[in-house]
Amino acid sequence: MKTRSESDSDDDNPAPWATKDVLGFFSIVLTYAKSAQELKGAVLDAHGAKALVSFTPRVYWTTVYEDVKDKIPGSLWDIINVLACYQFGSSEDVKLDEDYCGGSVEKPEVKGTLEKQAWKDADEGGEELSVKTWIESIDQGERPDALSEFDQKYWDGSIGAFEAYGTGPVKENVYCKGVQQLGRCHCGNSGT
Repeated sequence: MKTRSESDSDDDNPAPWATKDVLGFFSIVLTYAKSAQELKGAVLDAHGAKALVSFTPRVYWTTVYEDVKDKIPGSLWDIINVLACYQFGSSEDVKLDEDYCGGSVEKPEVKGTLEKQAWKDADEGGEELSVKTWIESIDQGERPDALSEFDQKYWDGSIGAFEAYGTGPVKENVYCKGVQQLGRCHCGNSGT
């Protein structure tokens, strides 16, 4: 899929909404979604959904989505469910991910696999959160979104932590000192 650049007209790009920020959002969401059933045992118990992903948003997923929402044509779930059909290798070749879809690259047939995937808490017979419920909570603007809330309830709460615990002089001081270490700002009275 070609991404949109400043010089593209709508005629040049069949998917004008596919800007780099939108594709980045879809990439990280799909990584989380597809990894939902790969986690088992102690890794899941300690770290939750983010155990297999090296990026963890410290704000709610809904907040991340707000930056791209106006560019996305339609239901977030419908788009994610179809995008799960594709695999990209080291070349520009696109393959069908047969775990998620049948048919062909040009006409994928969604199998419903992604809809069945879920994260589970560590307890035997415990609560579970489906990928579909999570994606729909983002699209509906829920705060916190379902995965951030699940992370707070069953794991370490780091997804969405900046929003979940709010701000204030102590937190702002910690954040500022971190950036100040890089020599990029001065914290003023509260950061000294």
